[in-house]
Amino acid sequence: MEINLEQELKIRGYSNRTVKSYLYYILRFEQFVDKPWFEITEQDIKDFLFKIGNTNKTKRLALASLKFYYRELCGLRIFENIKTPKAEQSLPKPLMKEEIKKLIEVTQNEKHRLLIELLYSTGLRVSEAVKLKFDQINFEENTLFVRNGKGNKDRLVIVSPEVIKKIKLIEELNPERKFIFETQDNKHMCIASAQKIVLRAGRKAKLNKRITPHMLRHSFATHLLENGVDIRYIQRLLGHQRLETTQIYTNVSAVYLKGIKTPLDYLNRNKPTLNGQKSV
Repeated sequence: MEINLEQELKIRGYSNRTVKSYLYYILRFEQFVDKPWFEITEQDIKDFLFKIGNTNKTKRLALASLKFYYRELCGLRIFENIKTPKAEQSLPKPLMKEEIKKLIEVTQNEKHRLLIELLYSTGLRVSEAVKLKFDQINFEENTLFVRNGKGNKDRLVIVSPEVIKKIKLIEELNPERKFIFETQDNKHMCIASAQKIVLRAGRKAKLNKRITPHMLRHSFATHLLENGVDIRYIQRLLGHQRLETTQIYTNVSAVYLKGIKTPLDYLNRNKPTLNGQKSV
C-alpha cells in the first residue's frame, strides 16, 4: 500500500514543523522495526517509545506520529492499550522589568534592538516575528495582524507606538522591502539568527542566564497580568486556544502572591504583643 504521508499531512492542514517532525519519527520507527507495516505489533510501538528519548514530550510526539500513520492511514488497531505519556508542564520563565530594560539598553544595533522591543511589545512567537511584513502593520491603530500563527490561526496583536514609529521609518527608507527583518537576499531573518541576537544581548547585559525569544513572550504575558489586564485578553493576544494555557502565568506573577496571607498570619492576628496589646 503506497501512502504519501507528507501529502496527507498537508491536506489536513498540519504545519510544516509538524509535518517535518512526523516524517522524522516515522522514519526512525521504520528503521527500528525493519518489517512490513502489517506485521507491526503493539510491543514494537512500546519498545520504540522506551528507547526514543528520555522526555515525555518526545514520546508524546513520537506516539502521535505513529498513530497518525499506522492507525489513521494504515488502519492498524494496535494502539488501544498504549497510554499517552503525561504532558510535562514547567512554569514559564519571565524576565523582570529591569532585566528587559538592560537587554534593550545594551543592544546598540538598531535592527537587533527593534527585534527585542517587538518581541516584548507584542508577545509574538519568534517564528511570527521574523516573518513579519510591513503590510501586516496598522500604523494608525498601533496593531499588527498575525497570519497563519500556530495552529494556522490569525489574530490581532497590540504594538507599542514607539515600535510602530521605528517600523514606519524603515518602510519609508526602504519602500521596496517586504519583510521588516529582511536579509540581503530579500528573505526574512531566520529563527536561529533571532535566537542568537537575544542570547548575545542577555550575555552583554550580564543577566547570568540563557535568554531566549520565548522568555520575552513570557515576560509580555506576565507583565500584562501584573498591570491588571484581563487574562482573557492576554489569551487572545498570545493566540492560545484554551484559557487554561494562559492561566499558567498566574503561577509566576509576583503581584498575585503579594496580597495573599500565610496561614500563620491569620493564626497570629489576635495574638498578644509584648506590651500586652493585641496585634492587628
